Amino acid sequence: MPGNVAVTLTYTGSRGTHLQIGGIANGALNLNQLPPQFLSRTDLQNRVPNPFLGTPAARGLLAGATVQQAQLLRPFPQFGDVLMFGASGGNSFYNSLTIKAQKRLSQGCNS
Repeated sequence: MPGNVAVTLTYTGSRGTHLQIGGIANGALNLNQLPPQFLSRTDLQNRVPNPFLGTPAARGLLAGATVQQAQLLRPFPQFGDVLMFGASGGNSFYNSLTIKAQKRLSQGCNS
């Protein structure tokens, strides 16, 4: 290039597919976790009347006359944790471009 200028372009990229996703230590993804918008509520541990009492769903966590408020706010309140193990739906992409311009001394280094 004119004026003793050197320009270097460097591109780096990577892609990952079928990456394991998970939300807890054993690598499972909980499909029935409490949605984030409810996490700030202070009444999640309160016991409330069980709307499932007397229905076929009234088993396990829902067998009693009352149930925790948090259970009723889950996407599928009639179930506990719904875990998906070995979920491989993750993808990653990384792209970067580095531009370096360097001017060389044309008159030397005089003090």
